[in-house]
Amino acid sequence: MKDSETGEELGEARTTFDPVKKPKHYNLGGIECIDALAAATTGLEGIDAVCTANAIKYLWRWKHKNGVEDLKKAIWYIEKLISAQRLIAAVEKVSPACHRCNTPWPAGQERCPTCGSN
Repeated sequence: MKDSETGEELGEARTTFDPVKKPKHYNLGGIECIDALAAATTGLEGIDAVCTANAIKYLWRWKHKNGVEDLKKAIWYIEKLISAQRLIAAVEKVSPACHRCNTPWPAGQERCPTCGSN
């Protein structure tokens, strides 16, 4: 896999750092944080992708940038992600379903979208 910006193979040693494009605290162990974030959030959308990426970002750099402050930020994003997942689970739990085929009904629909039952 290649770095999206430089075209370098991931895993190659990186010795040129730039405070904006390639800061040291995001280039550890031959892997650039942004490439790891792209892989870690594949298939995620919205708040799931944002919270996952930010938690990983702060865990990635904590020892090399802001210490415990970055760990607290990672926890904040993980807690937001957990809250979002609990909310989704609660909504899915109370969402009405067809008595005949158990298909969830979208709000405001009078008939089941699968079997037509009401």
